[in-house]
Amino acid sequence: MGYTSSRTRLLLALATMTLLWPVEAPAQERAGVVAMLQGVVAVAHGSAAEPAPLRFKDDVFVGDRITTGERSFVRVLLGSKAVVTAREHSVLTVTEVLGTATIHLASGWIAVAVSKEKMKPGEVVEIATPHVVAGIRGTIVVAEVSADRSEITVLRGLIDVTRIDPATGRTAGQPAFLAVRQSIAVHGGSLLPLPEPTTISLEKAKALSDHFTVIPKTLPAASMAAAAAASKARADEDLAAIHSAPPLVRRGSTGIGNNSRDGLSHGGKRSIR
Repeated sequence: MGYTSSRTRLLLALATMTLLWPVEAPAQERAGVVAMLQGVVAVAHGSAAEPAPLRFKDDVFVGDRITTGERSFVRVLLGSKAVVTAREHSVLTVTEVLGTATIHLASGWIAVAVSKEKMKPGEVVEIATPHVVAGIRGTIVVAEVSADRSEITVLRGLIDVTRIDPATGRTAGQPAFLAVRQSIAVHGGSLLPLPEPTTISLEKAKALSDHFTVIPKTLPAASMAAAAAASKARADEDLAAIHSAPPLVRRGSTGIGNNSRDGLSHGGKRSIR
């Protein structure tokens, strides 16, 4: 009887210790790092977390929600394959599932540059807004979300854009294919076919490129020259790509739609993660 009582007390003590033992939280998956920052930028680690200041060289984790303030911007390196630049009054989140990195833009203005050469086979980068999903690979794309409207513009490369069904959160209908200096504006609340892409002027394309070629004013003097040279080189490359834009390509053209090497979709349904 005494042995049984002692054994019971021991088991109860062990159970209590197990309940009180601190549980280690699962490690967050790192998505990238802050490469440039100006002004007020906040990050929330998870949907329920309180925002905290984001700083230069901070890690950005999968699921982080980034918000930029007035006259602020942030540039995030996603591994070695993509660069995301967000201007003022932007709210974005990066997720990654099975090799697909998705930049969710809730509002504001971003540019995403993807290096096809540094992507592994099967890797995909997408921009998701409340209205469309844009699949991008080896491209520079500008996305803007304001009120009930999303606009996608290509500065380099080829992309596909597919409408999102607001009722299901999944892509619906046939994609539109955009080439250099093409833009598409999509309004929410409708499942009508996507409008035809329009071609923007060289001046507007250059202005967009310049708008996202930012050099922080607070960089140390020793870093300013290198940053200026890198920004100028990138702007020169973008401008060269803009000037070498191919002729206007309409939706359904086999010249783009069948080019699987550029990572374009072929009308398949995608759910937004």
